[in-house]
Amino acid sequence: MPRLQNTIKPHLGLAALCLGVVLLCLAYLFGWTTHNWLLFVCLLLIIGGAFCHVMLLKHRSKY
Repeated sequence: MPRLQNTIKPHLGLAALCLGVVLLCLAYLFGWTTHNWLLFVCLLLIIGGAFCHVMLLKHRSKY
């Protein structure tokens, strides 16, 4: 199980960012843009995913 966590953990931020973008595109395509909760969730996923991705990259770097 620890090997699986080491494989998945570095990519969680990027996965959250991509999920937020896909949800935002689906919301636009299906006309769900009047639902503020969905747009807010997408925004949180995109910002949180970008933040986590950068923090994980900085944590892995030696510099």
